[in-house]
Amino acid sequence: MGRTLKRVPMDFDWQINKVWEGYINPHYKKCPHCDHGYSHTYDRVAKHLNSLFYDNNALKDKQYSQITTFLCGKEHRAPLGHDSHDAYVGITKLGELAGLKKGWEKCTFCNGSGISLENKKAYDEWIEHEPPVGAGYQIWENTMEGSPQSPVFKTLDELAEWCAKNATAFADVKAHKED
Repeated sequence: MGRTLKRVPMDFDWQINKVWEGYINPHYKKCPHCDHGYSHTYDRVAKHLNSLFYDNNALKDKQYSQITTFLCGKEHRAPLGHDSHDAYVGITKLGELAGLKKGWEKCTFCNGSGISLENKKAYDEWIEHEPPVGAGYQIWENTMEGSPQSPVFKTLDELAEWCAKNATAFADVKAHKED
């Protein structure tokens, strides 16, 4: 989990691990015609081909690996294999090779946004906003949308003490207060 230090008011009272409301667009409503902006054809092809890009055992086979490299335009990263972008590139390339029109992978109703057209304007106009700024110190996660991970402290020293006992620097690795 990535972390960042935020300065917030001392009386800032937002639930730990709850995404800050200013990071969640309230106008989001899923397109009723698709799943995440992709066409039904793309979803069907992806259902069958995703395993091609994610099968790490098969990617050890040189010929198999050549096929995935050809489709997505780059070699897989051992030992992890290909990622979702590689799979997308490979699947859309197959569509091109089959003679499908450019953009075939996008939902024709929302043009690939995945957002209901009735909400799209308000969704696009919404502006994300940060929590209020103040004199307090607080640790936030920033790997996902963003949420507080610690109470608010008056000093950096107090926050460092709390972090040494309660937070990790990476995975399960803890840091000393001085760190």
